[in-house]
Amino acid sequence: MTAERFKCYLVTRDHSGKVSAGIAEKSLDDLPEGEVLVRVAYSSLNYKDALAAEGHPGVARVFPHVPGVDLAGVVASSGVYEWVEGDRVLATGFDLGASRWGGYAEYTRVPQDWIVPLPEGLTLRESMILGTAGFTAGLCVDALQKHDVSPENGEIVVTGASGGVGSMAVAILAKLGYHVAAVTGKETAHEYLQGLGAERILDRGEVDDRSGRPMLHGRWAGAVDTVGGNILTTILRSTRHDGCVAACGLTAGDGLTMTVYPFILRGLSLAGIDAAWGPVPLRHEIWRRLAGPWKPRRLERMAQRTDLSGLPEKIREIRAGKITGRVVVEIGGEPHGRSPMHEIFEHTADLGLRIRADDLDGLFAEAARAMFSAIVTNLGQVHPRQTVSLQLEGDRHDELLRDWLGELLYAFHADHMLFCEFEVRLTDTGLTATARGESIDTGRHEIDAELKAVTYHGLKLQREGEGWLAEVIVDI
Repeated sequence: MTAERFKCYLVTRDHSGKVSAGIAEKSLDDLPEGEVLVRVAYSSLNYKDALAAEGHPGVARVFPHVPGVDLAGVVASSGVYEWVEGDRVLATGFDLGASRWGGYAEYTRVPQDWIVPLPEGLTLRESMILGTAGFTAGLCVDALQKHDVSPENGEIVVTGASGGVGSMAVAILAKLGYHVAAVTGKETAHEYLQGLGAERILDRGEVDDRSGRPMLHGRWAGAVDTVGGNILTTILRSTRHDGCVAACGLTAGDGLTMTVYPFILRGLSLAGIDAAWGPVPLRHEIWRRLAGPWKPRRLERMAQRTDLSGLPEKIREIRAGKITGRVVVEIGGEPHGRSPMHEIFEHTADLGLRIRADDLDGLFAEAARAMFSAIVTNLGQVHPRQTVSLQLEGDRHDELLRDWLGELLYAFHADHMLFCEFEVRLTDTGLTATARGESIDTGRHEIDAELKAVTYHGLKLQREGEGWLAEVIVDI
């Protein structure tokens, strides 16, 4: 595939009104006008994207159409001096993926003002685990803080907590020390939400009062509501004096049937969240916080992966309410030909690492990166100040992988080392490798998971197409 032609997920509508969607090949000349051409590495799946993929008239207004309300990638070319080739960037909101072609394409062209530089502390993939959902949740948390709702004021309730925005809100609030009550109708999501930091799990029926009373007993210091409808009115009627409710969704309804009593008798504030057209300076500030003090713990565990070919299935799942957390859509992968990637998944009481790479050397290096991404919240805060050299013997690649990770984990426990850069060379008799990092600095490094041991259980290393796939289970 040359730079002049690229793959995308294209939605079309014929003369009879029938909508079809699938992978297509387009030319750069087909892209909309804009100052900056971006080679897309990752996007994500949001409910709005699912609507666009089905040709919903309220979202996809012009056909053919490419969904994807957010993207992360690298500037391929630019007509303005503010952005240059090679800049790592992300974009969310505005008309991206709505009236304008979005992120489900290997290339897209966008106006210069829609782009945010990738902040230090986030990888391109991590920025799309956060994506529009994380940005929206960040705006909600910002609204609570601007209305002086602090952890000391009491409990914060989050509705639609198992969804993308809700999950992110729970994780961010919990990290900032808030006491979070998470509302969900999915019993299977309880353990997931508790892992994000929710102290209590509520069924949605507990926040869906139909009594018609103008005010209810004050329960919450504040709220993040992602669903709207009668649940929002219930939350508003049961929020305590001087509280704030940040509202950002309407899946449960767009009506607001209530009196003004909670507003004039309790000084309640209702903060509407505009994640699409918010001011550019605020966008930059929210992304800076998301990459730093607000970055959720266990971010990788909040996401599952798909690619363009897997989108139809994931679209059906999100429309049916079967998605928990976030879905990252891999488009072009990491730039500069760096194809290795990893994801972290739950495995009973343990932790699973799934790694893909073009070759075995890259696979071993990415496996180490995956493990330390699970150990420390922000691997970008680990600096390569010390170098450790390793040499291992063995002729079975799966056992070598386990031993390699085991040696690094031993250095973490015994020498209090964190590693961020890895070089590995496999031979017929073993491997030689270097790992670069530094000693744990409690002022900069937040330990997320105390991994105990790399196990043989579930260990997998095999060919996958033209590359390699590995799965490793780590005891926590």
